[in-house]
Order: sequence, then C-alpha cells, then structure tokens
Amino acid sequence: MGLIIPGRRDVIASLQSYVRSYLPELDPSTERRSYIGGKVKSLGSALHDWYVALKRYGDNEPFPQTASRPFLFGGWWRDITKLDPNPAAPSRGTVVITGTSGTIIPINSQFSANNQTYITDRSATIVTQSLRANSLTRSGSTAIFETVEPHHLATGQSLTISGADQVEYNVTAAITVTAADEFTYQISGSPATTATGSPLVSGVWGNADLTATATGPSGNIDAGGTLSSNLSIAGFDSRALVTFGGLGGGTEVETTDSYRARIIEALGTDFGMFSALEIKIVAKTVPGVTRVWVRQATLGATNGVAEGQVKIAFMRDKDANPFPSAQEVAAVKKVIVDNIMPAHTAEEDVILMSPDPKVIDITLTSITPDTASMRRSISASLTQFFQEAVDYATDVQLDAIRCAIFDTYDREGQTGLRAMVMTAPAATIAVGLNEMPRLGTITFPVPIS
Repeated sequence: MGLIIPGRRDVIASLQSYVRSYLPELDPSTERRSYIGGKVKSLGSALHDWYVALKRYGDNEPFPQTASRPFLFGGWWRDITKLDPNPAAPSRGTVVITGTSGTIIPINSQFSANNQTYITDRSATIVTQSLRANSLTRSGSTAIFETVEPHHLATGQSLTISGADQVEYNVTAAITVTAADEFTYQISGSPATTATGSPLVSGVWGNADLTATATGPSGNIDAGGTLSSNLSIAGFDSRALVTFGGLGGGTEVETTDSYRARIIEALGTDFGMFSALEIKIVAKTVPGVTRVWVRQATLGATNGVAEGQVKIAFMRDKDANPFPSAQEVAAVKKVIVDNIMPAHTAEEDVILMSPDPKVIDITLTSITPDTASMRRSISASLTQFFQEAVDYATDVQLDAIRCAIFDTYDREGQTGLRAMVMTAPAATIAVGLNEMPRLGTITFPVPIS
C-alpha cells in the first residue's frame, strides 16, 4: 500500500485551525484575501508539495524496480550490489600495417575511418615474417590455409604462399580471412588436397593496437575494414586493415533499464560465488554485453562441457554486429577470471565464446496484401522476432516464424496480413550447441502485385 498524504485543501485547513487556536485575533481565511490568509495558503501549498515529493520518494526510490535514474545510479542500490553503471567505452582492436620492413609507427599515431579518429596504443614495427601451415587444403579453386597459431592477418593483404609440393598452391595473392587461424585465397588448377611439403605464408607487415578517441558504437569497424593515415613516414603505406577480431567494444553509457535489470538480477544471487547467475552478472559489467549463457558439466549430460569446465557465451545486441569479436571475448574472460574465478579452477577451464551465427533465410512466395509497406512491416516483424524470441542453442520452431509473420500489421497501409505462403524454411530449424539463430535474407514474391 502506498504512502497516503492529505490533499492540498486539507493541509491548508489544518494550518488555519492552528492559527485560530493559537492566534485568535487573526483571521486566516483565504476567501477575504487577508495577509495572514495568503501566508497560510502559501505555506500550506508548499507543505503539500513536500508531501507529494515525500510520497513519490517513498513509493518509488526504496525499490529497484521503480527507483529513478539519479537514485538508481547514486543511491544505496549501487552500494548494496557493488555494481557500477557501465560507462561509455571506445572501440579497440588490432590492425595490419604494411610498407617497408623496419619501418616504425610511433605510439599515438593517428588513423581515421568513418569520421572517427583512432590512435596507436604503442609503437609498431613493420617486419618481414612468415607463418607455418597446420594444413593447406582446397575446395574448388579456393585454397584454405590454416595456421598453427592465430595469424593476426587481415582480408585484403597480399601475401606469398610457398613450400607446398603441389606448385599450384605456391602463389602471391590477396587473402580473405575466415577465422583467427585461417584464411583463403584463389588458385588455378586442381592440385591434390591436402597439400604436402612445408607450406608457409610470408609477407611484410606489422600489427598495431588502436583505440578510438571517442566513445560509442560508431567507432566499431568489422574485420577487413580500411583505415587511412596522413603520417609522413617513409616506408609506410598510409593505411591499415582491420584484423579478424575487428575494432569493437565501443558503447554508449549504460541505459537506466539495462542497469536496473542488472541490479535486480544481482539482488537474487549470492555475491562473489562462482555460480551461473553470478557469472552472468559479472560478464555484464563489461560495457556492451547484453545476454549471457552459462553451460556447466552435469552428470550424464552431452552438452559439450567436460567435468570441471564452464562454457560461457554472450551477445552484444546493441552493436552493429551483435556477435562478439575475439578481443571482446578476451575482455569478458579477463573480468570473470580476475573477479570470481575460484583458486582451484584452471583458467583454461573457463571457456568464453561467441555464438556461431545460424543464418536462417526466409522465402515468401505469396503475401496478401502485397505492397511495399507490407514488405517493410514483415521485415520489421521478423527482425524483432530474431532479436527477442530466439535463444542460444535452441531450435527455432517453424510455427513460431509463421506466427511472427502473420502477426504483422502494416501501420502505413493500416491493414494486417491476410494470407501468405512460406516455402523456406519448411520445417523446424535445428540449432547446434554453440549456435545462435540469426535472420538471413528475406525473399519476397516478384513482382509486387
């Protein structure tokens, strides 16, 4: 039950009664516009406003579900849970720089892209280097080079592959990075797969760590992106290519709703325990982390987790690419290891990962009505469905997709969807243990009727 306060007229009447009791020679009535009447009315109104403020405080601030932003961010809930609001963060990541071997790019050197400025965290040197192959295979005309260790290369680099017994693999070509330890390139002919010999990839490059000078997601750049520089350094090609991990982690200051949800979540668990709930809470202290899943080993389970291990996956739903980069995965793992990992747990048994995208394409062969605005509305409905209704490692029911489409309402055309025929998918979509469903291409009937 909320705090009950007297009305404005009741407060004024109460003050008038006091005046009449203690100062009978004065007339506190407000109808005659007397001086003392005006004083009583003003004081009563101010006192009632104070009551209203007190009621608002008492009804809302003591509870995390309704506390205002100033109280939530600066009141006792922050002290009780030991959780601070996540600040805005700049984008960070690694890039490839090219040029003449021996060229040094100093610390605080500037690069730019998309009207954003980035600076090098430390000096970087361009050198001649090579990496050994763990395997070199082929699929058609595409050669797949897997390195022994993470390569820190970038799509678009021109590198030399040598050392394979099958000479068709030995070329200088632009590469396409497909994983932290894998890239592809194009070849001619049909050499045997797997390649034999001692394949190497060689080139002249260096790696530089960059940080955006401004905070926010606008500084995030996907792998393969290009940054330019106006550095006047002999032997430097004046550009940088973003490596597989991307430039990521840029976020705005945490919203009130996000912080409130973390506060409520924290109040329902034991602080400092290495439990699934606490792992989720700690992971979300990294700016940009929105959803977290924790998978632990259980007796008789076949969930891909060995005894003594814990596997943690998370998403960054507010980013342009919601699937975390390798750098963002490493940042979350460090926070968990540093804050709540028990002393008897090995760091390698705390396994952090980004979900693998399970792309689901939608094909509609008929919709009624078939208008441009209805198509936009269907796209919006499916986007919302994949943002809110699908879950990690959980099959996507065919009927759920159909319902999401049928629930579409075209506000521009002021009509609902009356009929549709969907040919793909044709059945419930099986989702793997480390997969997260993601909306792919929506194919509509052609042409619009």
